[in-house]
Amino acid sequence: MGGKGTQRRVRPSNKAVTVPDSDTDKKINAIMAVKQGQNGNVLTTVQEVNFFYDDGMVLNMAYPQVIYNWNDKVAHIWPAPVKGKSKVTEKHLSELLPAISMQMGPAQYSILEEFKKNGG
Repeated sequence: MGGKGTQRRVRPSNKAVTVPDSDTDKKINAIMAVKQGQNGNVLTTVQEVNFFYDDGMVLNMAYPQVIYNWNDKVAHIWPAPVKGKSKVTEKHLSELLPAISMQMGPAQYSILEEFKKNGG
């Protein structure tokens, strides 16, 4: 039974059953692969990102996925895929005070002053 150079018996391996990704997960994974290929680094320590609008609203993302390209100084930010609930909320600036005051710039302070003048 078999001599020199014959193929050895291959044992079947127990393969894990994989659940197919949704279309959005596939798109996010494709974007991540492209950005990482362009010298982008995944920043895993970002806990929160806030986008301030001129009308006093704040778009808040908890634990987003961030890829930063150090050469181009460009950050790509999108919400982490969450099953069942969204970690993206839109709130008024006054609802997030005082915790958000350290992240505010001069433009946001002027919005806050207008809010105080209007009796809010």
